[in-house]
Order: sequence, then C-alpha cells, then structure tokens
Amino acid sequence: MPNLTLSMIVKNEEANLRECLESVKDVADEIVIVDTGSTDNSLKIAEEFGAKIFNFDWINDFSAARNYALKQSTGNWILYLDADERLNGRSKLELKKITKKENMLGVNCLINNVDEITGTPKFMKYVRLFRNSEKIKFSGKAHEQIEVSLKNNNYSIISSKIEIIHLGYNIGKAGLKKKAERNLFPLLEEYKTNPSSYYAFQLANTYKVLEDRENEIKYHKIAIQDENLKSEYKAVGYLTLADYALRDNKIDIALEYVAAGLDLDKSHPLLNLVASQIFNAKKENSKAIELCKTALLENRKSSNIENITDLISIILPEEKILKHGLYLSISGNNQYMFNYFLIELNRLDNFDKIEVGLIEKLFNYVELSEEELSYLGRVVDVDSIDLYLILIARIESKQTQLNALFFLNDKFEMNSKYLTRLGLSLYENEYRGEATQIFERSLKLEEKDPSQVFYLISIYVDENKYEKIPELLEFAMNEFSHISGIQEKLNNVIKKLEPILIN
Repeated sequence: MPNLTLSMIVKNEEANLRECLESVKDVADEIVIVDTGSTDNSLKIAEEFGAKIFNFDWINDFSAARNYALKQSTGNWILYLDADERLNGRSKLELKKITKKENMLGVNCLINNVDEITGTPKFMKYVRLFRNSEKIKFSGKAHEQIEVSLKNNNYSIISSKIEIIHLGYNIGKAGLKKKAERNLFPLLEEYKTNPSSYYAFQLANTYKVLEDRENEIKYHKIAIQDENLKSEYKAVGYLTLADYALRDNKIDIALEYVAAGLDLDKSHPLLNLVASQIFNAKKENSKAIELCKTALLENRKSSNIENITDLISIILPEEKILKHGLYLSISGNNQYMFNYFLIELNRLDNFDKIEVGLIEKLFNYVELSEEELSYLGRVVDVDSIDLYLILIARIESKQTQLNALFFLNDKFEMNSKYLTRLGLSLYENEYRGEATQIFERSLKLEEKDPSQVFYLISIYVDENKYEKIPELLEFAMNEFSHISGIQEKLNNVIKKLEPILIN
C-alpha cells in the first residue's frame, strides 16, 4: 500500500499541472487525478508522471469531485492540491516525517498565495494533509472543507510548517473574475441548503472579486453575526465594512467596525492601517501616526513566515505603509515622524532612491524639473496618491502645481481625491470653466468628496450661475448629511446665499 497519495481534480490545466506534479513526484507514492472534462493536454502530462486517471462528470459540486478522488486514493495519507499549487521543496522533509506517523491527524499547511500583480501576498492555513479513512469526506459545493469531517471523526488537527505555493491570484483581474463566476453558482446553491457564516464569508469574498459591493457588504454583515465564525474571518469582515464606511465618509460607523476588528486581532497590519486612515479622517493626527507605525511593525513580523499563526495573514507592501506615514507626518507637520518614515523608505532594498530624493525635495518646497514631474507621473499609484497630492500642494508656483497634476491624469481621472485637487488647481489658475467640469464630473463618481460642493458653489457665485445652486445644495443635503459638520456648513451656506437665491 502506498504511504502518500496526491489527490487532485483537474480540468484544462496544461499550463500549471507539470510544475505541480514535479514539486511532489519524489514524495507522493501514488498520484490520483480526477478529470472533469479536459480538452487540452492535461491528461498527457498526468500520464508522464504515472498518475492514475479517472473521469468524473462535472455537476457544479467540488466536494463531489474531491470525494470521488478520495475513493480512488489508496495511500495511508492524503495530500490534496490544485494544479496551480506547488509544494515548497523545503517542506518535503517535514511532510515525510509527519506521514511516518499512524495517528489520525489532519495537518494545517501554510498556503502562500503569491500575488505579484497587487504586490500583496496572502497567507492562509488549511488542512491539506490528513490520514486516509473511508469515513472522511469533503463538504460544500464550493470552497469545500475537510476539517469538519476530520473533527467529527475525532481527528487531531496539528500545525506544520509545510508550505504550499498558490499561483491562483497571479492571473489578473479578468482571470480572477472568471474563477469567481465559476464558484458563485455552487456557492449560492450551498448557501441555500447550508446558510452558515462560513459560506456567507466566502460569498462576500466572491462578490468582492466580481465588484458587487452591495452583495459583498450584505454577506459580510451576515457572517460577522455568528459568534462561532473563526476570528480571522470575522476580522476580514470588519475590515471590509470599515473600509467601505470610510470611503462613504461614514467615519463613526467605520470606527465601530475597525474597533471590533482590532478587538479580535490587535496585531492585524491592515486593520491597523485602516484604523490609521479613519483617525486621520477624524483629524486625530497623533493617533493616526501611532496606528500607522503599529501597522508597519506588525507587518514586518508577519513577513517572516515562521511567525504566521493566524488562519489568514495579509502581508502589505511596506512601501504602502511608509508612504501613508509620510502623508500623515506632513499633514500633522511632524518633522520627526516624517524623517522616521523617510529613512525607513530609503532602507527598502527594492525602492527607487530617486523617488526618495524627490519626496524630500517636495517636502522642502524645492521646485522640480519637467523631467522630475514626468517621473512622478510614472511612479505615483493609488496607494501613494494622498502623499503626492499633499506634496504637490507644497510647490510654490500654482502653474507648476497644475502641470504636476496633469502628469497624473491618465492614471487618476476617475479618482475623487485627485479630481478635487485638480479642480482646485484649475480654479486657482483661473481656468474656471475647466474646474467646473472637473467638480461636476467628480460628484457623479461612487466615491465623492463633499469639499467639491463648496468649491462649485464658489464658482457658480463668481460666474453668476445662481440657478445651479439650489439643485447642488439639495444633492449635497441628501448625499453628505450623515457627515459630521457638513450639515451645519450647508445650512450656513444656505443662510448666506438666501437673499441671492430668493431673487
């Protein structure tokens, strides 16, 4: 009898399968591949590795296919992988050691979700290795689980340092959407019969990829209500809800969500970063900087795989945290923390030192050349736009400010913060017609900046376009009345303009 069986289900995986099988060929005594309808060279590749191949008619149920594969697997131990996964070579020794045991065990492995596209890898822990038994079955039509069955059959779940490298996030937005669309129907079917918080959580994540914000929020709100949902999953839910509330300028609600998340995990880097952004919105700069520094230090701890203990660990690009810290330091006129974050940024091995120099120049009110401004247009991204907008505002020449902003336009023409700054710069350079168009267009975006309303009112008054003001005020009252202080400002504007509007 073989000791270890690699158990897989595949369909049209010729691009991934060879590397997957290469990674386990010297540790797996048996390879079982259940094919659900491949039309490419997947099966030929499987044959090269001596795999036992079985066919299974796809019925929109991942567990059904996995359980069919288990029936064909004769090893004492089961390792299950997807074709876009590889066993880290450093993990083979530990895997061999564990599979010499006869205990009824499930083994948590570290799933390293490589994401070179966003630069934000995600580490997860799942049982991927377990002692074989005919009693053990997968459950769930999508995002199938084995742990439930293991626990029901009195298996012990142990942790390991076995690392599985997952390339499934490394396929771009279109590829991710295709996967999410494939998973959505079986997930919804599963949720109908088993409306658990786990499947609500997975539905929320699926809708996130599909960019369906309403359903993403809906299912996260359902999931976090269950006190038995794993705290790591709950933390993700609170994080997501806090982030959306912040984007909608619902600061107090955002604070409630992020506080609930931090109660579950005070060391969560992304929760700390979002909390920093929320306190910045509340004009509490010192607290925002403190949380940003915590995010940085905790992120560094998590970057060492040896330190990962949570079921879900998101490793942020350090550059993202540091640039947020620089933005906060400039906002709060905190020279000491600006120097701290800039030194840390300069220490990053893969960070362009030219950019560090330009940040320092802008901070010190030094004018940049046309070439340097063009360089900024290439390096500024969505994670650093806040920093560069506040730095550009330090340029003495209003026309140079406008030129700098134009270099960012191709990337940020749909970004509300950028459009606010661009509109204001156009206004300051007396391009009022262009400024009006920018502000009016920006207020149609999903994420809106209330300051644009007040800029527009000023322009309408300057240009005697009083007929446009009542409609704009009504829009603002409906859209921003929940924001602290905005209602009072709007009432003051109405009171001030009342004589003009009546006439």
